[in-house]
Amino acid sequence: MRAAPVPSATVEIPGLPPARRRALAKRPPVVAALRWSDDHWVRWAHLPGARAAARARTEGAARPILLIGLPRGGTSWLGQVLGGATGAAYLREPLTQSRPPRPEGWGWVEGLGADGPDEQLRSAAEDAFAGLPRFARRVNAERARWAPRDRGVRLVIKEVNPLWLSWLVARHDPIVVHLVRHPAGVAASWDRLGWLRTAPWPAGIGGDVLDESLAHAGLGDDPWARHGLWQAALHRSVVQAGAEVTVRYEDVARDPMEALPPLLAALGLPWDDQLRARVEQYATDRFLPSPFDIHRDASVVAERWRTTLAPDQLAALRRGWELIDQQWFDDADWTPALPIS
Repeated sequence: MRAAPVPSATVEIPGLPPARRRALAKRPPVVAALRWSDDHWVRWAHLPGARAAARARTEGAARPILLIGLPRGGTSWLGQVLGGATGAAYLREPLTQSRPPRPEGWGWVEGLGADGPDEQLRSAAEDAFAGLPRFARRVNAERARWAPRDRGVRLVIKEVNPLWLSWLVARHDPIVVHLVRHPAGVAASWDRLGWLRTAPWPAGIGGDVLDESLAHAGLGDDPWARHGLWQAALHRSVVQAGAEVTVRYEDVARDPMEALPPLLAALGLPWDDQLRARVEQYATDRFLPSPFDIHRDASVVAERWRTTLAPDQLAALRRGWELIDQQWFDDADWTPALPIS
């Protein structure tokens, strides 16, 4: 007698396109999950019992670490370092990278709607903070760190959407590391990618109030002033949500071997020979094949804006930034590089 066929089922995987979902629903669930996981990289995460396996991996470990900053704010570099610590497993933007792509580019910051996070965002967050790597390879590239039999694994998650932070803190209670990069460094990078003049105020940031502040200061529609205020408002939202550790990107970039050990110690992550070698590899490579590459001389990248921004751009950016009180950068930090005589 032939065995009864395994019933088909819809494969519930975040980001699965509708056509692919319908095709896989015609296959046995386990087969469908294995086939789809070729695209989603860590195969066991798509099999029955995966959530229990993920829970066993992180049982007994300290609270997950959530590194939060702005797009182009240095979070990829620092996230790769923290996630490269012995015993850590790293997810790079599991929520942001699970969202539908936007035509304006990945520099978009998205607020929550009046009803809170939608189902896709909620599902991605539940998976991420459960340590369930049901994401594309670009989110959890180091597959060796996701072996199902590992135990005591410390989760390190990095995100670039501060407007989600209050919800994530209330729901998942991570240790929040707030990375602040000089606003001129962020703005110069955004301008180079063509993002600076296109990004609207996201929901939840109080765009009407910010527009009024710009108008009252006589800054009108100046894109550099607007971007400075945009950055300041987002950093303020991180402070209000409750960051436990604040780090200036420039401090880490200038001397990572000096700045990183105390940061790792504060987070309960080991600073050892393998991580030291990894940092040396990341920090000393001066070849930048793309603006998204993490292999860079971070000290050079951190100061590049001093020679690329025009004085009027820098002045407008600073005026917008300082419409909201900040404590991270003083007059000396805004000084451009002296022209070569």
